[in-house]
Amino acid sequence: MIVFLVREDICHIQSDCRLFLSKAATRGLVLPQSSARGHFRLAPGEILHIDGKPAGGVTDGIARADAWLAHQLTLESDAVDDGRYQVWSQAA
Repeated sequence: MIVFLVREDICHIQSDCRLFLSKAATRGLVLPQSSARGHFRLAPGEILHIDGKPAGGVTDGIARADAWLAHQLTLESDAVDDGRYQVWSQAA
């Protein structure tokens, strides 16, 4: 995924980000590439940059998020159509 952050009239772009879920799976986080510092979380109306990586195994958290997202896409509901999820695909 790609994250766009507008700060003080400058657009910062982080590409190749991954979704992360903690063991408690209470809130998803967005991890930038491993060479970039910090992570992102959603707040009402904005994306926040948090210094440092989330606690726990990053690889396990990414695997949990991948499994959660795959499950969400198999559900028969109108969640995608009613705006709760926005999915954009990009050709390889």
